[in-house]
Amino acid sequence: MRTPIFIALLMAAASGGCKARPAAVETKVATAPAAPEVIAPPEAPYIHSIPETMKQEAASRPDGTPRAEDLIEAAKKKGIAFAEPRQVLANKAGAKFCSMTSSPTGLEISVCEYAGEADAKQGHDFSLKAFGSIPNRDLYINRKTVLTVLRGQSTPPIEAEAKQA
Repeated sequence: MRTPIFIALLMAAASGGCKARPAAVETKVATAPAAPEVIAPPEAPYIHSIPETMKQEAASRPDGTPRAEDLIEAAKKKGIAFAEPRQVLANKAGAKFCSMTSSPTGLEISVCEYAGEADAKQGHDFSLKAFGSIPNRDLYINRKTVLTVLRGQSTPPIEAEAKQA
């Protein structure tokens, strides 16, 4: 009885009835691009409302460092017509207090005061990393204060003011 089964298998093989499986085809699976790095701001205390937060920030400004209004006033004395500075949230940058102003030509400056020099360096580094792709933006540290100069466009009047600031 083995002979008929053997002959059937042999005939099937000879007639092409049993074909070898094709080799497995290697397929590449597309992978999603890596997610952009999330840049977290320095740790800051949580306060329930923006007005309350800003009131606390204004009351807890550090000593022993250039103050925002002094830097803005010094720039005004050099002939830059800055608008009245306005307080902005500081805790998102890890600062104790921040304010900013702008000139009619489009030069903007922000000044943030930090609890210590190491905090100012951390805030400076965070700002460079988080906003480094913004063109015409320079940061300067003086003790516990970080000055950011932003030139919205690179025009001769703005560049002249930026050099004075």
